[in-house]
Amino acid sequence: MKDLLFFLLMLSVAMSGCKDDDADPLPFEKQGELLAGKKNESKSWVVESVTVNGTELQLEACDAR
Repeated sequence: MKDLLFFLLMLSVAMSGCKDDDADPLPFEKQGELLAGKKNESKSWVVESVTVNGTELQLEACDAR
C-alpha cells in the first residue's frame, strides 16, 4: 500500500513539474521586438516623411533611404 501511495505521489509531482511555463516578455522586450524584430531576425526602416512642429519637410531622394 505504501508503495502505491509513493508511486502516485511521485507520478503527480512528475506530471505537475512537466508543465510548460513560458513567462510573458517584459514590456521593454515587447517594444524592442516591435522596433528591431524577433530574435535572429531584422527589420529595415524607410523614412517616408518628416514633420517638425506641424510642418512637413521635403526629403531629397538620397535622404529618404
